[in-house]
Amino acid sequence: ADAPQVLVVHGNYLQAEEIAFLSNHRQFTTIYCPRTHAFFKHETHPWLQLIEQGAAVAVGTDSRASNPDLNIWKELAFLKQQHPEVADALLLELGTLAGARALGLEQITGSLTAGKAADLAVVALPEQNVSDALPALFRDNTHITATMSAGSWL
Repeated sequence: ADAPQVLVVHGNYLQAEEIAFLSNHRQFTTIYCPRTHAFFKHETHPWLQLIEQGAAVAVGTDSRASNPDLNIWKELAFLKQQHPEVADALLLELGTLAGARALGLEQITGSLTAGKAADLAVVALPEQNVSDALPALFRDNTHITATMSAGSWL
């Protein structure tokens, strides 16, 4: 528990005492790869339980062996489809700032904040004139149309 940062990749079968440990050691981040988890037909992942108990969780993609496109956005949309009750803001954080924190980069990237790198993605929404974009973000027919890294369009 003395390590400055640790990634718990997958954590598919964490027991109660392990979840308690992770909740008390925020330098440990469990990386949950939803579509890979489904691909292997694992039992329900404890990501919501981890979050509820205060543990750090971020979303990942695993590898092309179990993931069709390594697309974090599609991971988040899949999670929303599987868990419609989960707040959109939480899902967005799991795919952005939570990952930056897990890598120790939260002072540089992960949120649109003055002084951080201009890293962002442009999301095409399913309809125009949306007054609140957050609820529309994770619908089935949204997709990334452009990305920027350190202020340069990719």
